[in-house]
Amino acid sequence: MRYVICAALAVLLSTGVLAQDGKKEPEKAAEIAKKDTGKEAEPEKKPKQLTDAEVKKKLEKKLDANFEDETAAAILHSIAKAAGVELVLADGVKADDDVSLELKEVKASAMLTIVCDSCSLVWEVKDGKIVVKVDE
Repeated sequence: MRYVICAALAVLLSTGVLAQDGKKEPEKAAEIAKKDTGKEAEPEKKPKQLTDAEVKKKLEKKLDANFEDETAAAILHSIAKAAGVELVLADGVKADDDVSLELKEVKASAMLTIVCDSCSLVWEVKDGKIVVKVDE
């Protein structure tokens, strides 16, 4: 079984479908799909841009969190992903402080606030995304 997986990975790397950094190259993937199946590959769909109201509603979702000595940035991104929203760090934000967090059934918005407060950061919903910036 391991040989088959290694062989498949070697084929993907050698054909350029999968770059060595792990990212797909959609153009080559489409060419190979057409060659293998005779059909055009469907283009990758971009996720729908959420409105600010939709993001705020998603942040009402209650989540569990159990992080030990993770960077604030990693925790913030995990919370956003679990809530189904996009998070960006504003220019100049260094959320590399280690944070430990264990919470049960807490709104994603409250979790974001807890993590941001621990690092002198604030967050807001802007243009359909969570934007984390330095607390001024």
